[in-house]
Amino acid sequence: MKNKNPSRGIFVFKFKAQRCELLIKFVCCATKFII
Repeated sequence: MKNKNPSRGIFVFKFKAQRCELLIKFVCCATKFII
């Protein structure tokens, strides 16, 4: 099997990183709201 095209891998990585960043921002906002 050949490697998956790298552009797709980079896209998936960016998508996951963006989701993680949003999650961290959401948690920060939630903790600020609770405190």
